[in-house]
Amino acid sequence: MKLRIYLLTLLLGVLGFAGCEAAEQNMRETALPASAEAPAEKTIAESHGKAAKEETAETPLLPIDASPLASDDFILHGMALGDRVDSLIRNMGVPDAISRGSVSDTYTWKGFTARVNHAVTEESAWKVMGEKAPPTGLTEYRSERKDLGTLRGIHAGSSREAVLRAYGRPLRLLWDGEKRNFLLTYEAGDQEISFTIHKNVVKSLHVSYLSEKKKKKTETQERHDFLPKGDFSLAGLSLGQRFKDYSFMEWERKMMNPGEEIWYYEGYGVRMTKKEHWIMAFFLTDDRMLTPRGLAMGDDQSTAEMLYGAPQKLEMDTSTGSPRTAYVYFSQGQKEVLILYFKNKKVDGIVCAGNPQRRK
Repeated sequence: MKLRIYLLTLLLGVLGFAGCEAAEQNMRETALPASAEAPAEKTIAESHGKAAKEETAETPLLPIDASPLASDDFILHGMALGDRVDSLIRNMGVPDAISRGSVSDTYTWKGFTARVNHAVTEESAWKVMGEKAPPTGLTEYRSERKDLGTLRGIHAGSSREAVLRAYGRPLRLLWDGEKRNFLLTYEAGDQEISFTIHKNVVKSLHVSYLSEKKKKKTETQERHDFLPKGDFSLAGLSLGQRFKDYSFMEWERKMMNPGEEIWYYEGYGVRMTKKEHWIMAFFLTDDRMLTPRGLAMGDDQSTAEMLYGAPQKLEMDTSTGSPRTAYVYFSQGQKEVLILYFKNKKVDGIVCAGNPQRRK
């Protein structure tokens, strides 16, 4: 059955995407509480969005690297896990500080920290019941330096979108709402690389061996005809669950009508029933929030296609007065729908909602 985009026009108008006057007139907007912080929050949001766009405009997009991750992709500035400490010092120079331990030593330079396990000898061998002896040599490092890059061209200061285009869809994406950080994690073999994203750029990158527990729980990214359930969530919220406000987040504004409410937060909004607060939809408003695959408003269309693949439906949305391409994706059973909007080859809207044609 063909999904008609106009069935979602009211939804999108209410969410702030369509901007139709009729929807605005039917909604009663609740202003921010009178306080000195309220105008500042809006200013910060606006300035952050402008800064991100300016940085993106100045830096050309990296080409998409579709090759699978290999051990070389965990090398940073010629340093690889397992390297001896003398090799580490040849690359980095004399460390600013060394912290000695019984199992390992930690070496610190400005913006770079590395942990090196002691070599295992017969005299000092470890024996851990039921587990292998820990690896020796360089076992993990963390970098906040722009001059230390991976072979795929990523370093502290790279954009979040550059990470996606270089490394692909992350195996896991975590959100630290209190610190406003995102963690994009990738794995290959027995190694893991994670990128901490703050204000849309790489704050730091961390490389380490996978623990035995993580090896057993490694997820797969098999392609399916429909998106998995995890793709129909946002900021730890899922469609159909009762909304619960986070203590570390303050809403920026609210809109309501007799049966529904919409709460706006940093980078996203949630549409819910008025009394019970059952979540009906959520949507992105700017690049301060990401989808579970790491996509944000303003990203290139090719980045979205790389992350999500071909849509189940391709539509043209004219509800805003300016034509936009709409990529429509469904969950198994088509009860949920994810819609990515594109304008001038950039992501112009992201909406996740229940499929109006499958509502009971």
